[in-house]
This record gives sequence, structure tokens and C-alpha cells, in this order.
Amino acid sequence: MTKLWKRNYGQNTSDVFSISLISLFMDNNKNYIRKIGSDIHSMSFIIGAGFSKNISDKYLSWGELLQDMIHEMYAKEMRSGYMNEWEIINKYGYLGIASEYIRRKGYHEAIDVYIEQRTPVLICNDEEGKYDLKLGKEVLKDVDVSLHRTLLNMKVKNIYTFNYDNALDVYRDLTYTSERARKIRQSDSNLKQIDKLQSKVASLKSDLESLKDLSSEEYKISDLKEDLDKRYEEIVSNPVAQRVYDFQDCKGKTKKEILDEVYNATSLYRQQILESVIQWNTHKQDAYFVVKKSGDITIGDARRNIFKLHGSLRTLDIMDEHIDYGFDYDNHTQYIIAQEDYDSYNQKHEAFVDLMRISLLKDAYCIIGFSCDDPNFLLWINWVKDIVDREAAANKEENFWNKYFINVDNEELDPDKKLLLHNHYIRVVDLYKVYPTASDRKERLLAFFDDINKMQTAKSITNDFWEHFDFNSNNSLQEKNTVVYDKKKIDKVWNLTKDNPFSFLSKPFEYYRFYFLERIRNVIKARLMDESICKSFLMAANQDNLPLDVVLDDDEVAYISDFVSSVADISLRDNYKQLTDEGKLLDNEWEADESDNTAQSVLNQITQSLFNFDFEKCYKLIKHWTPQSQYYQTIRFMIQASLRRKVKVEELENILTVHESHKYNNDQEYMVALELPLGLHEYFWGDKNFNAKSEAIQSKIEEIVSKNKDVMRLSDYFTRLQKELRKEEKVKPLGRSGRTMTFGSSDSVTLGAIRLLQVLVKLGFVTRNMFARWFSNESIYRIVERLYTFYPYPCLYLASQCTNKDLSRRVAQLYCFSSSKAIQKALPDIFVKTLRACSSEYLSEERKNTLYIYATAFIKCVHPKHWKKEFMTLYKRQNLGNRNEREFYETKYSFAQQAVVYMNDASFSHEIIDSILDKGADITHNDNVLLIAATKNIKELSKEQIRKVYFLMNNTKNEPQVFILFNMRNFIPKRKFYDWLEHLDKKLLKSPSLILAVCHVARQCKRFENLALSLLEESDYLWSTGINEQDGHIVVSDTLSIDVDTFDRDIRIIGDAEIKAFNLIKTELALLEKAQRSRFYEDCFQDWSTEVYSMKLFLVRHYNTFEDSKEVDELIKKCEHLYFRISGQNNLQEKLIHQESYKVEEGITELMKGVRTYGINHFLLEYEIIANLIMQHCTQALDMCIRHFSWAVTYKKYQKFFVSHNFQTTVLLILHVYKPYFMGKDMEEWNLNVDKNVVETNMIKMNKWLKEFGLTDSDWEKYKPVFYYKEL
Repeated sequence: MTKLWKRNYGQNTSDVFSISLISLFMDNNKNYIRKIGSDIHSMSFIIGAGFSKNISDKYLSWGELLQDMIHEMYAKEMRSGYMNEWEIINKYGYLGIASEYIRRKGYHEAIDVYIEQRTPVLICNDEEGKYDLKLGKEVLKDVDVSLHRTLLNMKVKNIYTFNYDNALDVYRDLTYTSERARKIRQSDSNLKQIDKLQSKVASLKSDLESLKDLSSEEYKISDLKEDLDKRYEEIVSNPVAQRVYDFQDCKGKTKKEILDEVYNATSLYRQQILESVIQWNTHKQDAYFVVKKSGDITIGDARRNIFKLHGSLRTLDIMDEHIDYGFDYDNHTQYIIAQEDYDSYNQKHEAFVDLMRISLLKDAYCIIGFSCDDPNFLLWINWVKDIVDREAAANKEENFWNKYFINVDNEELDPDKKLLLHNHYIRVVDLYKVYPTASDRKERLLAFFDDINKMQTAKSITNDFWEHFDFNSNNSLQEKNTVVYDKKKIDKVWNLTKDNPFSFLSKPFEYYRFYFLERIRNVIKARLMDESICKSFLMAANQDNLPLDVVLDDDEVAYISDFVSSVADISLRDNYKQLTDEGKLLDNEWEADESDNTAQSVLNQITQSLFNFDFEKCYKLIKHWTPQSQYYQTIRFMIQASLRRKVKVEELENILTVHESHKYNNDQEYMVALELPLGLHEYFWGDKNFNAKSEAIQSKIEEIVSKNKDVMRLSDYFTRLQKELRKEEKVKPLGRSGRTMTFGSSDSVTLGAIRLLQVLVKLGFVTRNMFARWFSNESIYRIVERLYTFYPYPCLYLASQCTNKDLSRRVAQLYCFSSSKAIQKALPDIFVKTLRACSSEYLSEERKNTLYIYATAFIKCVHPKHWKKEFMTLYKRQNLGNRNEREFYETKYSFAQQAVVYMNDASFSHEIIDSILDKGADITHNDNVLLIAATKNIKELSKEQIRKVYFLMNNTKNEPQVFILFNMRNFIPKRKFYDWLEHLDKKLLKSPSLILAVCHVARQCKRFENLALSLLEESDYLWSTGINEQDGHIVVSDTLSIDVDTFDRDIRIIGDAEIKAFNLIKTELALLEKAQRSRFYEDCFQDWSTEVYSMKLFLVRHYNTFEDSKEVDELIKKCEHLYFRISGQNNLQEKLIHQESYKVEEGITELMKGVRTYGINHFLLEYEIIANLIMQHCTQALDMCIRHFSWAVTYKKYQKFFVSHNFQTTVLLILHVYKPYFMGKDMEEWNLNVDKNVVETNMIKMNKWLKEFGLTDSDWEKYKPVFYYKEL
């Protein structure tokens, strides 16, 4: 190992060991700083005289303060050379010297004045917002107070200082005193007085104005003069009026002129007070209360405080005014400095002693510019040490090391000081080791504070930042657009946020930031870009979570790109690249840079693979990704868990462990890393260990939020953004025009959707279960519905995270029915990728089911040439030809059946038929459905297939085989089929569907009529409602029922079957009446109205067959009565206009039955209603209305009826109404409650029918179908 070190570094082992130690100590210092930064809002600071010296050397240390005193009292010793200043201090001590001074002067006030004469006063220059330093007659202009303001802006818990000066408490926007609080309360009172005075002035002015209508004599003799004079004198004597207006200097002015001037003066005064109050209300939440006496101490963390422990400098600006004297109710002492002051401190200032003991025991501390040798401080930390020593023996000692001495010098502390601090559990942070290039104490502290601030939230850093930009009032390009800004402020905020990956989690919908983005566009348009504007723009776009191409036009984005490329600032280019990468990810155009191995680059690759449903690539990336950051480790783990990979126990423990905050760059990263694992409960449902860990995480989240008000919870952030999605929109006519998206014109809902999608991209989309925590299904749909035409890939992936079937179908319809050319172009690629994903081992069956729902829709509008090969591979891999009856998700099988039809591949269809016929006794009902699909693509069977069919006919054992053979009958000789059917066991023909199939065969071959009638007579499904009576109680069960109307159409029901049908009607109607009277009826969801209607039609058709016509009449009336009682409608017309789709569908079903019984001429009104429903799009059952109407008008049997009633004009109107959804430049976006492919097919069908009458719509005549739609 030694040789290796020498070879690699050219140093001996001792050198390497020294380097290692230095590196270790540096790492320790950095870790301490990160710990301080992560706990900054719960940490207090102790500030000493050394910190004030960062403003000016005029601030004196304790020894420097006593220097003049020493020369005055010990001049003799110093002249003789017997002792110098420091030897005198060592002999008598600081306290002894101060005490001797007081003894010689005879009173404490002497040393108080001495201190005040040597302590600088910091004065705020309100006009310029700068600070001057005054010491006696000397004034230093515009001193640098940045370190003090930075400390206060960090929002630490409390600040404790032994300093007398006002260097910490002079900032009106950051601090306040009890005196100022009282003034603010007085301001509220003054505002009320001003409002009252102005009301009196306005009233008097109005009355004086009305005197113009009175003559002079009338005025004199009226009582009005006396009243007006009295009111005028009240105003003149009003204290507020006298304060703002000089009534002595108003000679020659009329009362009205004076009142006008008083009103204007009070208005100006009111505005000044109001601005002060507004400023106070804006800053008071984060401002520090300056505690100068124990009476101002409060219990708890309700406010931040600056505790002046040894006294506070008196205000000496106006020497002739009375100035309060004394510290903490001790009217004999202003400043704690002498031995006697310290000796009596515990007794006189007990509250401060208790405060410091408890806070030093419980709180975390940073000590800056304080030597720690103050006698009071030493007493307090010794008291704390005694307690901590006992606790440390019983508990983990590490917990007590939460105090840090910040060494700002360029060398180590003296050994005795280091030992003192160590013995009292105070860590030393050597800034010179962390910031070796800093030249002095101030630079080290600035670097230290910068590192602390970089760990703060973007919300905290950018507080008030966006307000400072001043744009000219012009908002057009006709004039020059300019913006005034503070370059130093921009550079500061940029430096603090440029490396913060979570700066995007700033305050959502920040008004000034959004206003900046709106106005800065004109500056960019005018090509007035500079580095400061560019930095501000990139920060604004990032924090507002808007892609650059949404905020700017393409040429403006190109201009920004060129500008960034031309500057030397690498951070500017990196941030620009990050934003453009995020935009390219959304556009699915991002390309990985092989040389970029950063964690974010890997996450971008993973995100892009997810957007493209490439889960194999995603897992490969995850498997080889070893991020160092705890945050990225969390992201990696969660994506891995979502890919159905078994996770290691130690990895899960790592993710669920509440790590120390200093392991993260800032509180915001810490918060996100804590929140994300809470979404893992899907994978660890019921795990007690996981639940316990989750509770610990939740507790830590609450703790962070309580300490740092600026940290943003992801849940809160998304909740706020989702509110924008729920904003009500303006009422628009049915069918909205296609959207375009630009920053200036996009509505807030669309921008809100973009922000949500952009944030998810930045987070890596993690696991689907987080969406259930953050988003409702409605919110996901709103995002997708707004953005899918712009970002088809990420939107579909987002939607696929939600496995709700209704949402999935609706999203699929959006893509399938969109008029967007971008969607039409992307859909073939999307479809193929979703099919490929359906065979992925990294996807759960639940999520695959969602993709199959998409595929079922996409297949209608994507040509088979794009997906045929992929589907055939999927069919074999997923074994879609053999359904697992126990499987919960069945969409994949219905999709497979549909795909087999659509692909129109005879060879593949023959393979499917062979595989089904080969199953023999194992054939299932699913095989029958698949066989129907396959037979649509073939013209004949092969000889081998016919042989297999014959074999099946000779060995028919079960019902599924019977279905197969019925559906194969057109491919074999009729004689062969009839022979098989004639000898088939009737027990295999019990199914209602098979009974109707036999009926259909009997319509072609009369010899099977008796078979069909006997099957009907013996069937348990004739008029079956599922209602039974057991032990006097009505019981309802699910059941199947034979379509008697269809049977009666194909074969006239006669003989025993007719009698059986008649008797069963009586039985079922009686049961229905009992069921309706029973108490369970209201809770029953079945609607038997269509069955009752069918019974009525049967009675009408067979009316003349039955001898007892009265009984038939009574039964018909009973049917009509029950129909109304059950459905709530009197007739078909009422059902057709019902709001519920199932009611309309029932109405159309009954209409078809009624047409067969009564003839179509009986239903003119019903068809007019359906036509109007279609034209107005005003039915939930639009799909069935269009299907039935199109079928009816084009059916040859009914053509005479529709022509005679001029339905050609109606059809032309329907074609015209739906035309904008299929053609034209501004094609309407599809928002109708019907599949677009259904409408397209039926519009073409009806237009073809019109052609017979020379009335075709020319546009529909030229229209080329978009959908490859086939009925199964």
C-alpha cells in the first residue's frame, strides 16, 4: 500500500497521512456547516463584538473599549514603564478595571456615558435605504451592513448578543421593538382619527359649496352660519389638523381653500402612516423582536427574538429629550460591565439567566465573534455541562453536540480554548480550512453565510426579489422597452439558487414573478438582453415551471440560446441547458450526452424511457445506476419498486430511514426525499415495519414544516397547482375549436396543467402510487386533456399511472379522436410502443390492462401496417389465444379479438382457427369469440380444418363446442351441419343464445321448427326475470332471458310453446307486482320495463289466438301499469328524451321490438325525436341513437317510410351538423359523447343512402375515412 501511495502521489506515507488528516478535518468542517444550514431555522446565534467589526473597526472589543479608561486611571504605572495595557488588564481584569472606574467616579452613570461616547450608532438613511455610522461628530456614510442583514434574513430561531450597539436592531424591515409595536398600534388609531377628520372636512366643504345658492342676507340671518363656524373651529382645533397644517400661515385664504389644503395635507399624512403600517404587516411575521427587558420575554417559538443580554445602546440623537435609562428594570445600571453588575446579575435579571440556561441546554447554537470568556456565559455553560454530563452517560452522546463555535481567524484556536469548548460539547468550525482563498474574516463569514443560504428554499431566497424590477409603462414594441434592476441583488440570488435543483419548488403563482415574465418578453423581443436579465429570466421560468418555448416564441428562444452561448459564465449555460433539457423531455426530443454521467442525466434517460413505455431500457438504466446523493437514491429505489423488481431489505431500510438533514443540500431536498417514500405503501401493504417507518417520516415532515415555514411540501404544492385546474371556464358552444398555446394567450388552467407536468418531469415521475396521494383522477384528466396535443408522450404516460378504467377509456378517446396533426403523426409510434410494453415483465397486469384499453381505441385509427408485426409477437408472448378464466383483467382478450379482425390477415386467422379446433374438449367460450373474429378474414377452410370440424361434430361434448360449430356452419356443407344438429343432444342447446341460433337455422330449414319450439317450451329462460318467492319472501337473482320478440319474428310461436309463454306471463307479472310492493324493491337496481314491454308485444301479436280476450286485455293493461310503475315513463317517447343513457338505450331496444309488432308507421314521432337528439348532441346515449337511426333509414324494408316523411332533409342536416368535426381548416375538437369512429362510419353510410336520391353532401362524398372501424 505504501508503494502504491508513493507511486501515485510522489509523497511519503507521512505526507499522505497529513493530507488525509487535512482532508478529514476539512470534511468535518463541511459537514458541520451542512448541519448548521439544514437546521438553520431551529438554530440560535450568539453574537459578540467581533461580529460588529465586520461593519467597521470603530466597533471596539472589550479590551479596546477599556483602553482610554486604563490610560486615565493607570497613567502613572504606564509612564514609568512598569506595566503596559495588557499587563494591567491581566492584573486587574476587565471587570475590576470597570469597577475601579465607577468607584473613582462615584456613580455607574459615568461608565455608561463612557461606553456611549465610544460606541458607534448605526443610522438608517430612509431616503436612500442605506446606513451611516455615527461616532460623536464623525459620520461614515453608506457602511456595509450586508453580513448583519444576511444573518437576520436567514430567519434563525433567536439571536443572543452581549453587545451594547444597535448593529443588529436598527433594520426596520427586519427588527422591531416594543416601542415600535406601540407606535404601529398608535398608527392604527391615527388612521381612524384622520378618516374621521377628513369626513368632517369633506362634509363642511360640501355645505359651504351649497351656500352659493343663498343670498348674503339669507346667510347672515340663518342659523346655518353659526353652525358652520362652529364646525370650522372644531377642525382648526383638531390635533391631527394642527400637526399637518400651519393655520397661522393662511392669511388671505378662504375657508374653502384652507379646507382643501387641510384635506390634502391629511391625505398625505395618512398615506405615510399607511405605508408604514403596510410595511409592518408585510415584514412582521419574519421580523425579530428586540428584547431589552425581561418583561418582553415570551414562552414558546411564536416569534423570533434578539436578546440584548447586557444592555442596549440608548437613542442619543436628540440630547435635550428625556431618554430612558436602565437595563431590565434596574434604574441604576444601563450596561453590564463591572464586577458588581455581574455579581448581582443572577438576582436582578433572573429571567434572563433562566432563559439562557434553558436555551443553551435545549437549543442548537452558532457562536460568532464571541470569545466565550464572558463570566455570565461561563456560568451558564458550566450549569449546562453538569446536566449534559449526566445525560450523556445514559444516552447517545452525539445528540448533545449541537453547538458550533465559528472560528473566523486564519489559524487554529489556542489549545486551552479548544479544550474549553470541547468539554462543553461545542464543536469548532474552522472557516479558514473550508475557504482557504478568503483573505480575511469578513470574506470567510460571507462564504460561510453563502453556503448556509444555498441550503435555504428558493421561496426564502427570492422573497421580495421579483418586486424590485421596474419596467417602463410601455407594453408595445413601438417604443424602447427597458427595465431597471439591482445587479448585485440578481447576482446574489443567482449564486444562491443556480446550483439548487429544487429552486423550482418556489411559491406557486407568484404575482410579481409572473408579471416579470410577461414584461421581460418585450425586453427580449427588443434584443436588449444582458447577463443579469438572462439570469433573472431563467430563474423566473424555472421557478414558474414553464418550458422556454411556452414563455417565448421560437425566434426568441433562438436568441436566448445564441446569447447564452456567447457568455463566459458556465453556470448560465448549465442552467439554460437544464431548462431546455426539461422542455425536450416533454417534447420527447431529448438526446442523451454519453459524456454526461451526472445523476440528473441518468434520470432524464430513465424519464424518457418511461415516456416511451420502454420499461426494459428503464430497468437496465436503473440496474446500473449508483447515485451518491440520498435524494437520487430515493428516486432510483422508487422507480425500481414500480418496475416489479424485488428490492433489497437494506435498500428499503435506507430509503425509509429518517436520515440527518445535513446529508441533503437543503431543507427542500430533505422534504422531497422524505415525502416520496410514503408512496411505497402499495408495495408493502400491511407491513408493520413499513407503517412504523412511515409514521416516523411523517413526524419528521411535520417537524421540518414547523421549523421552516418556507419549505414546500409536495402535497401542498400540488394541491395549490390543482386549484388552478378547477377554475371555472367561460361557457362555450358545443364543440370547441382547437387550442394553440402561447404564454401571453394561454388561460390559467392550461398554464397550471403545464406547471404540474413540468414539476413531475423534474421529479422523475417516480411511482404511480404517489399520484394517488397527490392527484385526483379528475386532475390527471384535466392535465392530459389540456396538454396531450402538445406533449403526447408524457401525457399518455402520466395518464397510464392511473388505472381507473373510465379515465383510461376517456384518455384513449382523446388521442384516437383528436383532429391534431401532431397526434395523428405520433399515434402509430405510440401504439406500437404501448403494444411492446404489454409484454414487459416490468409492468403489472393492472397497468398492462390500462395499455390494452388504449390499444383498443388506437387500433381504430392506426393502419395495421404499423402494428401488425408487433401484435403477432405480443399474441404469442402473452398467449392471448388461451384465456385464463381466473384472470381478473380481460381487456387484453377483447383487444386481441378486435386486432385479429382489424389486421385482416388470412394466414394468421387460419393459425388461430387451427389452434382452437385442436383443443377439442378444452374449447372455451373465449375461443368462440376469437374464432368469430378469425373467420371474418377467411373465405374458406382448408381440407385439414374441415376434417377437424367433422371430428368435433362427431365428438361434441360441451356447450362451447356447440357454439364453435354453429359459427363454422357457413364453411361446411349445410347437409352435414343439419345432420349434426338433428342428432345433437338437446341438453347442449339450453343456452338462450343457442335457442335463438336454432331458431335462425329453422327459419332457413323448416324441419328444425319443432326443435326450436320445444327448446323454447322447455327452457327455464322464457320470460325469466330472476324473481322468485320463497317462504313468502321475494328473492331476486341474476338470470338470462330469451329474446322472445326475435324468436317470434323468425318462427311463429305456436302450440304448447305459445300456451307456456302465455301462462308464464301471468306468473311473472304477478311476481313483479309482489316484488314492487315489497320493501326491498327500492334497493333493487334491476329494471324489468323492457321485459314487461316485450310481454305486452307478445300479447298483442297473439291476441286472436287466445279464447279469453278479456283476460288478455287485463294482462295488457297490467303490463302498461307495471311498465309505468317500474320505469317511471308512460311510453317510449319519455324514455328517449331521458337524461340517463341506459333509459334511452332501453327506449331504442323497445322501439325495435315495437316496430316488429306494430310496424314502423306507428313510430314516426319516435324517429323524429331520435333525429333531433342526434342533431343537438343532447343525449347521453348518442352512440346508440346514431347507430340505430343510421341502420333504420338505410334498411331497405323501411325505406318507403322514411322517404315518404322526407327524412332525406333530416339526414342532410345531420351530415351538416357533424361535418365540422371531420373536415375543414378549423376542425372542432371531439367532445361528443360517442366514439368518433362510430359517427364517421354511420355518416358515410347515410350519405351513401342519400346518393340514391341525388342528395349527397359533396364534402362527405369526398371525405376519406380516418378510422379502420369494423364491427365484431
